Amino acid sequence: MKLALKKSYASDAKWYEIGFSELIKIRLVSEYSHGGIVIGNTLYHVTMKDGLHSSEFTPENWDLYDIGGNDEKALSLFEKY
Repeated sequence: MKLALKKSYASDAKWYEIGFSELIKIRLVSEYSHGGIVIGNTLYHVTMKDGLHSSEFTPENWDLYDIGGNDEKALSLFEKY
């Protein structure tokens, strides 16, 4: 399991999505505006548009940090919520 922190915009990001992302970075005093958990090759995260969901991702656009943990337990909690 890895912590994934987004370091770039989506290629199809709209101007207001980029603006909102920049506001989050300023508010958090961070270079990151989005995060999630990666298990295997799947990113599990929450967005305003889609809520809690999983998706494939491009690892080059994210900083990944190994956090250990129990993949099965994390997936069961994801399915529960």
